[in-house]
Amino acid sequence: MQKSETFHAPDALQRAQLNASFAPAVHGFAGPVQAAFTDATLMPSNAFGAGLKQSAFVATCSSAPGFELAQRADVNDGSPTGVFVTPLSIDPARSDHRSSSAEAYLTPVENERSNWVVLVGHTATTVLFAENESDGLRSAYAVRFAPTPADATTGPPSQEYIVYADHEIILSAGAIQSPALLQRSGVGPKSLLDALGIDVVVPLEGVGRNLQDQAATPLAAGSSVNDTGGTRVLDAIAFPDVDALFAFGALDGAANVSETIPGGIPGWAASQAAAGGGVSAEALEIVMRAQAHNILHDKAAILEMFFYEPAPDGLGMNAWGLLPFSRGNLSITSTNPFTPPAIRGAYLAVDIDLAVAVAGARAVRRLFQTPPLSEIVTSELVPGTAAVPDAGDGGSDADWSAWVRGAYISNDHPVGTAAMMRRELGGVVDARLRVYGTQNVRVVDSSVLPLQISAHLSATVYGVAEKAADLILEDMRAGVR
Repeated sequence: MQKSETFHAPDALQRAQLNASFAPAVHGFAGPVQAAFTDATLMPSNAFGAGLKQSAFVATCSSAPGFELAQRADVNDGSPTGVFVTPLSIDPARSDHRSSSAEAYLTPVENERSNWVVLVGHTATTVLFAENESDGLRSAYAVRFAPTPADATTGPPSQEYIVYADHEIILSAGAIQSPALLQRSGVGPKSLLDALGIDVVVPLEGVGRNLQDQAATPLAAGSSVNDTGGTRVLDAIAFPDVDALFAFGALDGAANVSETIPGGIPGWAASQAAAGGGVSAEALEIVMRAQAHNILHDKAAILEMFFYEPAPDGLGMNAWGLLPFSRGNLSITSTNPFTPPAIRGAYLAVDIDLAVAVAGARAVRRLFQTPPLSEIVTSELVPGTAAVPDAGDGGSDADWSAWVRGAYISNDHPVGTAAMMRRELGGVVDARLRVYGTQNVRVVDSSVLPLQISAHLSATVYGVAEKAADLILEDMRAGVR
């Protein structure tokens, strides 16, 4: 994680206006991705209201009775429960321009390395495997690719090309396209491949299963504090653990959460496995119990409240459950590489995930009603009491559930579809990110994360990629192939 980052410590103005702080030991200072707090001098001179709104949010999360999240110094310290002013992937030398993966890793070297070629407008269609096995493992020798058509309904490619591999093949197409590419190449659930007439190279049941994404619920309120900054993301995020969330956001408090989660796992595992989210109920139960340990024992953050400004005279919070028990899946439906896979997102598919979403939404309403935030909130705009009535209890579970189911959006943080875990549990890659049953195919993207994380994905994936680079270099130096 540190290897990927050049962190810029907050200056005096950022400390004063944003309440920015950091812990030097958990940051890197020589990596390609720039990380910094918002440059306070770039805000419009009359945008003082943005800082006031953010300060009110942080203070309210810290002092709301029953919530009282600790205001922590650094969200990157490995225990992200509390309320934080967070750094962003931005470059202060470029007026807070986004420091993207492309600009951080590719741009500095793309014109300097003769052994690096980027093809835009092309699609990898198939990984090609040799017929013979080596030590029981299948060896990949090439990747077939083709120009990407403008029309996604186009038939199979009329012209394809092949690029050959001297050492290994690395898939980094993300949690949707990496498993789809494996399936098209004959690595995946045997029943799926047989149904499509694809020769089975490695029967690997976990490919495309264990899909986990987060259901996000945006809420908004009007504000008496006006500024001309417009819609923008600020720096404040609250991360409650399960006890804090249900104590503050649930009608009946957190008394039975420690029993509800372990008791619910057998039924959740059975229902999600039956729907294709896992290789078996027994395997998924083992994985879910590890997840429950993170939530109940390690007190991992279970919800994120992402504070932002929807308009100059408003404020908003996007709340989402971080660690869902719902499990989806994806499957190719055709050998045509341009046909998108069928995706079952499984958002809020088990009752605990809906309970977390409801508690999060009710908690946001209660924060809007709690000082000092309530002193600058004029009214709740989304959902508003017409959609979710409030009789003084923050709104009923039934009303909130109905609204959340109609209002949630995908958080676009998919993980788990080529998970790094034991093969019998539905794992797809081993501890060195090699695909089981293959000698020289690795996956390096968010699909290898077996469980969701109490964080955003980008910095985590940078860390995975940096570790993968070390593993690849180690194997090359050792002559492993």
